[in-house]
Amino acid sequence: MSSSSSSSSPSTDPSKYDVFLSFRGEDTRKNFTSFLYDALCRKQIETFIDNNELRRGDEISPSLSKAIQDSILSIIVFSENYATSSWCLNELLEILECMKTRGQIVLPVFYHVTPSDIRKQTGTYKKAFVEHEKRFKKTKDKVRNWRAALTQVANLSGWDFNQHDGTESEFVEKIANDVLKRLKHMSSSDYFDGLVGIASRIESIESLLCIGIKNIVRIIGIWGMGGIGKTTIARALVIRIANQFEGHCFLANVKDLAKYGPNHLQEKLLVEIFEDRNVHINAFTLNRLRRKKVLIVFDDVDDLDHLDFLVRGHSSFGAGSRIIITSRDKQLLKNGVDELYELKELNYHESLQLFSANAFKQSHPPENYLDLSDRVICYAKGNPLALKVLGRSLFDRSNLEWKSSLSKLKRCPNLKIQNVLRISYDGLDYQEKEIFLSIACFFKGEYKDRVIAILDNCGLFTEIGIAILVDKCLLTVTHNLLLMHDLIQEMGRGIVVQESFNEPGKQSRLWDPQDILNLFKKNIGENVVESITLDLSQISDQLHLSHDAFMRLPGLKFLKFYNHQYYEGYNEKDRVQLDQGLELLPDELRYLHWHRYPLKSLPSNFNPDHLVELEMPYSNIEQLISKENKPLENLRRIDLSYSRHLTEAPNTSQVPNLQIMVLHGCSSLTKFPRINIPFNIKDLYLSFTAIEEIPSAIKSLKKLVTLKLDNCTRLKNLPSNIRHLTCLMKLDLRGCSSVTEFPEVSGNVESLLLGETAIEEVPSSVEHLTKLSQLSLRNCTRLRSVSRGIFRLQFMSELSLEGCSKLDNLSIPDDQVVPPSSINELLPRLSRLDMRYCNNIKSFPIMFCNLRSLYKLDLAGYSGVDKMLESLPISSLSSLCSLESLNVSECNLLVLPSALSYLSSLTSLDLSRNNFEILSLKPFSSLRSLEINYCERLQSLQDFPLPSQLENFQAHNCISLETLPTANVVFTGNWNSQQKLKFFNCFNLDDNACINIMEDARQRSQLMANNTQGTASTENYPGKRLSSYSVCFPGNDIPEWISDRNEGSSLIIDLPPNWYKNTFFGFITCIVATFEGNSYDSLFFVQWICKFIDHDDDSHGVLCHVDYETVGQPNSDHLLLSTTHRDLLDVYEGADDIYGDSNTSSLEKFSSCKKAVFQFSVVDTELYTLPNCKVKKCGVGLLYAEDIESIQCYDHDNSGDDQTAESGRDGISNEEEEDPNLEPEVDDEHWNCSFGNCFSFLFQVSLAALFSLLSTHP
Repeated sequence: MSSSSSSSSPSTDPSKYDVFLSFRGEDTRKNFTSFLYDALCRKQIETFIDNNELRRGDEISPSLSKAIQDSILSIIVFSENYATSSWCLNELLEILECMKTRGQIVLPVFYHVTPSDIRKQTGTYKKAFVEHEKRFKKTKDKVRNWRAALTQVANLSGWDFNQHDGTESEFVEKIANDVLKRLKHMSSSDYFDGLVGIASRIESIESLLCIGIKNIVRIIGIWGMGGIGKTTIARALVIRIANQFEGHCFLANVKDLAKYGPNHLQEKLLVEIFEDRNVHINAFTLNRLRRKKVLIVFDDVDDLDHLDFLVRGHSSFGAGSRIIITSRDKQLLKNGVDELYELKELNYHESLQLFSANAFKQSHPPENYLDLSDRVICYAKGNPLALKVLGRSLFDRSNLEWKSSLSKLKRCPNLKIQNVLRISYDGLDYQEKEIFLSIACFFKGEYKDRVIAILDNCGLFTEIGIAILVDKCLLTVTHNLLLMHDLIQEMGRGIVVQESFNEPGKQSRLWDPQDILNLFKKNIGENVVESITLDLSQISDQLHLSHDAFMRLPGLKFLKFYNHQYYEGYNEKDRVQLDQGLELLPDELRYLHWHRYPLKSLPSNFNPDHLVELEMPYSNIEQLISKENKPLENLRRIDLSYSRHLTEAPNTSQVPNLQIMVLHGCSSLTKFPRINIPFNIKDLYLSFTAIEEIPSAIKSLKKLVTLKLDNCTRLKNLPSNIRHLTCLMKLDLRGCSSVTEFPEVSGNVESLLLGETAIEEVPSSVEHLTKLSQLSLRNCTRLRSVSRGIFRLQFMSELSLEGCSKLDNLSIPDDQVVPPSSINELLPRLSRLDMRYCNNIKSFPIMFCNLRSLYKLDLAGYSGVDKMLESLPISSLSSLCSLESLNVSECNLLVLPSALSYLSSLTSLDLSRNNFEILSLKPFSSLRSLEINYCERLQSLQDFPLPSQLENFQAHNCISLETLPTANVVFTGNWNSQQKLKFFNCFNLDDNACINIMEDARQRSQLMANNTQGTASTENYPGKRLSSYSVCFPGNDIPEWISDRNEGSSLIIDLPPNWYKNTFFGFITCIVATFEGNSYDSLFFVQWICKFIDHDDDSHGVLCHVDYETVGQPNSDHLLLSTTHRDLLDVYEGADDIYGDSNTSSLEKFSSCKKAVFQFSVVDTELYTLPNCKVKKCGVGLLYAEDIESIQCYDHDNSGDDQTAESGRDGISNEEEEDPNLEPEVDDEHWNCSFGNCFSFLFQVSLAALFSLLSTHP
């Protein structure tokens, strides 16, 4: 009909209707149709009705046609004169077209006419068509179409008033009820079909609503950034649960409606709730509301006054009512809600689905658009609005147009997205905007406290400003770091760009490398420029600055030249060159960070009165501040770390308010900073300097919290008055080999690190360190005695005496000093005790068995440990109820001390380098980690299966080991990300032992796959604690079952169709490596890189490192096999940037790739290829989950079959010669080996591997 319309409730999409009413106005507008419309509205059915009584012409308007198309259901009211209107008949044709093409439901109402009249065009309909035949002689097809349409609709199921026995109002109510039932049935499924990721979020909010509790009122807030889906979620909730309430209202766009006054808002609310357009705000109406159980959504609230006026507390609504408020302002919601739900971004898979639905009208991108789609998803960072807007803008565009559009986004962000996000920014005051822009353009990722100090110096109130930005979803603070969604940052930067789009030199803030290079090369800076941040790794050539480069930038406040790729040992010339020196720096600078500053000093006429932070790591600075300079009152932090030419540190009179000084690695610095006045410094880092003496004036550093002097090898003892530093909490003197005396520090010190010093005694004064929680005396080889006072320290949690080889006095007070009743009070919080290689201690005090909090005990190298343990009462050992980790390696044990069986909490046990011949694990059924490396006499592990929860089993260089127990693996739900079964240099293992190793691998790998099936994201596994497994033992052949294998270190595989699916666990990789006379650390990695090749022959990298710990030199060839979960892989945008920054993309982006190239290498901890180590062979398999019931275990009773064993030793893999019972039939969908040679489980793999690999090691 025309442009005028009405609807019963607001919508996020104003063109969407539940019902379209088609009627003849002169017949029914003021009676039946009006009553029907009101009935539909009372039931919250969004209904379109044409309110324009003056129709002109025969053709319906475009707006009316759009309304029909956007309706779920059409009701056609056939009355006596319906057919006289060509407008109505054309409307009917449009409705039937929508029924045909869109599946729209059409329901006829026969009002004072019969279906037969309509079907056959009799009665008044016959007369109407006589007139139409005359009028439209030249367009007879139109009349025929009208007749056919009437006949078609008359045959549809609907309502006939002539067949109704009741009143007209009852007839109307019946129609409304029937329509409501139909719509509810449809909306419960149809509405949610297009909403991605909504189910889990609605479930979470429903749990907060506590709908099952009938007698309370609950008010819930939904909080999130712009475009995150707050309105969509709230509307979905209403659709889902509205039928459980007596009334409901979705009050959309409260922020905009409030412009008409608060009464307008409340009237609209009451009209919706009571379904009465004539309702008025008065005491009676408000009392009615208090008696009604309602569901109300106040959407997009941004003013606390509006919220207070609308809600007015829980008592304003009837028992059982639920109120939902959506807002971008957390502080606003905190003032009035019972629970707050933060709506988070979509994950990768949800993002891909939503974007694909809009860009391709399907659930997944076409193969040739996968990479481009992934770029969009990485850009949108899970924001639904951005995904939808960009998807729609790219729909049906060519590959080249996509690339152009994505390139454009870097310079010109999408306006629709930016406008939505900018609403929050526009609501800020001037100061809040300045703080926001400074973070978006410069300080994102920096520490909150430091940014506050810097911006406060600019006259901003930063503490409250940051809190407001967080509340308005413009900023997040995580681990004290200021973080910001990329789209929010882009919006902020876009605001700055608009300041001067064509002349970046006139913008207030610069961050684009090319803009900055142009600024300096063309000398076009302006006074308005406040900040410059340049990542030097992003420029290809050196930047040569003139001596007056900053002359035109007097207003510059923040300057940062940095290199995010830099690391110690990075070999590259300075990117910024000052060939003519530097005449000046802007006096307005608050923050100056210049990585590898090339000059020996700052410009002489630089007046850094406002400077708050100065950071110049790896610089050529020799002296920071000359004596002539006046004090820098505002300077709070100095970092000149690794400035190896620095000879003099600033003294306290020059930087009186300094809080942090970092001079770590300034190897030419010989003197402690001069202390002329009381000093406010809190953290002082002087590690690896040449300082020889700490002056007595250090007592003036009253606020010092952290003092790091580690590896100052020339440093002598600290002055005694250091005890006056009452704020000192951490003192680090590790590696100060000239320090001979235990420092006299304040009782407030919590951490004291004295390892590798020349201290000989821990004095009795240690008992005054009442807050000490960590004491390290590691490798204090001159230490002879520890005062008994150490045992009185109530807060001590970590004590390390490792390597104190001369320590012989570890006595405690006798019973006359410490009554037996008080012995439990000694070291009550001690959780870690390290006494490795304390060989000179003759006995341990019995009080050690009363350390109820002790979690980890390390007694490696203590040869008397067996006698010590056996001498302790069983009741005392049982008191070690928290002990989980015990190291008794290198203790000359012949048998396991029986006392260990009383340590019921033990989960980790290290028995390496002992003299066992036979070892039983029966007492240790709960072990998760067992190490028996270098037990060279050990022949057998027997009497009991391997502990069922064992995750780490290492037996390197057990050269006599022959037999192992069977595997008994169960899934505990708490497996670590790296599980290991390692047997380097165990050349004497018999066949059954190797079978047991591989049976363990089979069970463990398959259980991992089955128990992580469907978990396609590490979001459910904090810290990427997902399953992977590695096993190694001597061998020189890749098993025959892996058809994807090759000689050398690389191979190319053809990926099967649909290789990436929900059951895909990850990769099984296997190499044979030969080791020849290497000398390297005890940890090395098998590194493999996979390059997926797409249809455009572009490659995309996946990088994985599997660590292998050894305790010596591997000899000859070894097989190294691992399984790695797909989400433990680092995915890279391009294969050539494999060592750059990985992104969070999933392997799913490569699902359409047909080939993959694998490259294997063995590398050290610095990722350099291990010398004299060569990868001789390699193989790859794809691991899928399957039903655990279908896995057949190896029959150990028949494991001695000579024929089978011999064929395995010869490396033969002939299916006709193998026992068919060992190979169950498994559907390809469950288990697949990547070259099409399907395998059902890892045991089959392991068995074949075993016999072939032992062929050279009988």
